[in-house]
Amino acid sequence: MMKQLRYLKSLALAVGLLTAAHTMAGNELGKPVTEFTEPSKMMLDHPYTLLGPTRTLLRYEVLTFKISAPADGQYAVEYLVNATGNNIQLATTASKTITDGYEEPDYSSFAHMTTVTDEDLPEIVGEEADPFVPAEPVYLYSSVNLKEGMNYVHVWMHVYWRNDALAPQKVQFKSIRILPEGSGMVGDVAARASQKAFRVKYFRSLQDATTATMVSNYEALVKAINEDYTKADVTAVLADIAAAEAKEQEVRHGKGVIVEKDSTRIDLLLYHNEYNNKETMEPLGGYDESGAYEMEIGMEDYPAQLEFTRNNYFTYKFTAGFTGNFFIQYLASSQNSATIDMTVLADDSTTVVMPTYKLSTGNGAWQNYELMDKRDVAKFAMEEGKTYFLHMYYNQYTNVRDILIRHLPKVYHTVEQLDSLISIAENVLAYYDEGSDGYYAVEDKSLLIHLGEVVDEAYEVAFVSNPDPTLVDEMFEKLQDALLALDNIKSLNIIPSKSVGAFDVTAFSESNNCSYKMDGDIMQLDNFRSGGYMIYKLYNKKDAKYQVDFEFAHANDGAKMQFQFYVIENDVEFICADATSEEFASTGGWQVFEPKQMEIGGVPAGYVYLKITGTGPSYVGNPRLFTFTPIEGTEGAGAQALADAKEAYYAQFTVESVNSLIEEAKTLIAPYALGTEYDNLIEDRTPIENIEAAIADAEAAIAADDVEARTAAYLALQKAMQGISKLKIINTLPTSFNYPFDLASYDTASGVVTKMSEGLLQLDSFKDGGSIVYKVWNTQDAEYEVEFNFAHANDGASLEFVTYVMEDTVELVCSTNKTEEFESTGGWQSFLQKSNIKVGAIPQGHAYIRINGFGPSYVGNMRSFAFTPIAGTEGAGAKALADAKEEWANGINEIAVSYRNSRGIYNMSGQYLGTDNSKLSKGIYIINGKKVVVK
Repeated sequence: MMKQLRYLKSLALAVGLLTAAHTMAGNELGKPVTEFTEPSKMMLDHPYTLLGPTRTLLRYEVLTFKISAPADGQYAVEYLVNATGNNIQLATTASKTITDGYEEPDYSSFAHMTTVTDEDLPEIVGEEADPFVPAEPVYLYSSVNLKEGMNYVHVWMHVYWRNDALAPQKVQFKSIRILPEGSGMVGDVAARASQKAFRVKYFRSLQDATTATMVSNYEALVKAINEDYTKADVTAVLADIAAAEAKEQEVRHGKGVIVEKDSTRIDLLLYHNEYNNKETMEPLGGYDESGAYEMEIGMEDYPAQLEFTRNNYFTYKFTAGFTGNFFIQYLASSQNSATIDMTVLADDSTTVVMPTYKLSTGNGAWQNYELMDKRDVAKFAMEEGKTYFLHMYYNQYTNVRDILIRHLPKVYHTVEQLDSLISIAENVLAYYDEGSDGYYAVEDKSLLIHLGEVVDEAYEVAFVSNPDPTLVDEMFEKLQDALLALDNIKSLNIIPSKSVGAFDVTAFSESNNCSYKMDGDIMQLDNFRSGGYMIYKLYNKKDAKYQVDFEFAHANDGAKMQFQFYVIENDVEFICADATSEEFASTGGWQVFEPKQMEIGGVPAGYVYLKITGTGPSYVGNPRLFTFTPIEGTEGAGAQALADAKEAYYAQFTVESVNSLIEEAKTLIAPYALGTEYDNLIEDRTPIENIEAAIADAEAAIAADDVEARTAAYLALQKAMQGISKLKIINTLPTSFNYPFDLASYDTASGVVTKMSEGLLQLDSFKDGGSIVYKVWNTQDAEYEVEFNFAHANDGASLEFVTYVMEDTVELVCSTNKTEEFESTGGWQSFLQKSNIKVGAIPQGHAYIRINGFGPSYVGNMRSFAFTPIAGTEGAGAKALADAKEEWANGINEIAVSYRNSRGIYNMSGQYLGTDNSKLSKGIYIINGKKVVVK
């Protein structure tokens, strides 16, 4: 649709300009030419100005002439133009009629003005001065394919302006001529070379030894064509074009921008694009074809930009040409409120050297570009020769024209600045000095101690005559770092003696039923639902009982507040004071505050915890502005309350209570003692050993007659006893029906699920190729038969029982027996008993049983297993195990007899792996009855 609109617009314009051309040029312009005996010029009597001062943008303009050609062929077209900028491109097409074959030329066929020089490029983009102003008329060349006889020749012009602040560009044609037959090739090469020359001049990442002659050779070619096109040699320029294209691919796919001067533009030649979170490689310039022109990257709009970015990710790769500190600068615009998230990553694409920060745009117009940066936060260090990645995400449509990596030069700090910073540090230390509120608010004093040491060092540097400037600067940065480290210091509250809004700092911990909120400039506890609480860790400077005053707001009657002070020692909470208010009546609204007052019991001096809990109808209310006032004459009440709390707590842990817990623990572990039935069924005895060690500690604490030691031992033993739930019990090989084996399997393949069916545990959804493994303790060495209940809705299911022993990481297979195919039992829950199924030899001790399922899609459901030793087969398991060890030692020289008639692939433990051997990892397998090594 877009192309059709352009066509219609250009067609109408072409007809109009054709008429205009005749008017301007008289008989000469547009008159049929019968032959090219010499170069034919279409001279303009009056220079034709394409853009006037009132025009703002002309993207696609077409000028049409009529001319006759002596023969079919490619002809060169020469333009002599003057312009007020160099974002001008020209191309030529031809058609036999004015309406037939009238098509817009390919972008690559346009010639580009190349008057920009290295000196013209702005170090800071976005300035209003336009460097692209040709001083003299410029020759440009393109090519056109003509048919013998009359042709309509269409001159296509792409014209762009750089910035809204600039006047519109003007294009003035001095002359247009078509060179004789056979000239087309040099015109085509010149057009391609003009684009490459412009790119090499403008994009610094394309400038290196391989492209150094691009511009000069192009200019030499233009001069040669103008003098005598038949003598123009395109060899050097073609080599330059190839080098420039190779360099473009190098930039596009890897090397990226080299930061080699104070200000380096990141060329908008995308290194990497993730379109809608899907990674795609973006061509150099042009459009993103992955969806609806959401993004445009190209030589347009001076001369490239990221356009229409939204929910897109972009990454640019660059290499540091020198070591230093840098920041990112943007020339961007957006009509909407938009943000650009930027992160700089190191060479492995994962190490962050500049954390993500947001740069906000939204300057009201798509082409109203602003230069933006946040050098105070968006700064990072780079090392010479290392590779980095600038990763960007755009949350809204944003246009970006230029991105710069700017160098932050090193600025040495003076003695005066160091002296001033020392004064700041001294004030900070005074706030945290012993005896001040700040001192008590900090539990870990190490950062304060370090700051004091650095201040002492700074004195020795700052207050000597003629100090070394480098040393002054190093000391300034060291002192600055020590001060900044205090931002991470964990400060506690001091019990407030004046009104504060919810203690002014975040609580030590909080429940989900309470939160903070700013009410004007005052912080309050908000959304205080019934049962919600906040916990603060505080420092109390005075041991006493306290009166608390606060403001409270609630819309309903019945709210209550509880204040509870406690001390934590050895993970034990000793409650010293516990006060609950009477029910509060409604204050008339959630933000209608009334004063409240309560008396709280003794609070000891030192570090304490305060828990504020609310109860009431649904939402309790909103409290704020707390003040705690010690009550005169109650000094020492806190220490007494703490002593009473400790005495009451330790009184629980008598000798009798500890002895009782010891007996309970011994009874708990008795079934698992060495030599008992469960001894061999426990894989990891650590939980048992932990309980045994805790029993010994408890008995020692009783003997020591120390109540605190007794308490600690009691709690440790109680915790150890909880670990019994982590015991992993192995099955004993079941000799009576179990469902199935009474315990979850040792290992389950994806084709088997354990499910409760009608109150009975069963193996459910046993898919073809699924398997389940049990580790068992076998009390009798023999061959076994198994009975089980089985249900299946179709014919053709079969099961395979594989027994093996694990030694190190080797599976030593003792037996493998596969059932005949089972008929349908009539349904998935219609169970029939299967009896006398041979399992094979199982040695005494720990062994594994794997059950493999085969059948049409779903094999069936199993439950209720019982294994019976076969009389007269005693010792068969030991013999089978010995044979398996010998077979393993002999490697792959023997054929596995048990798989001689089996088709498909099995591993050495007998698990069926299907029929495709292309995906097998290294190892030994049974393939169609033979052992095979996969390397």
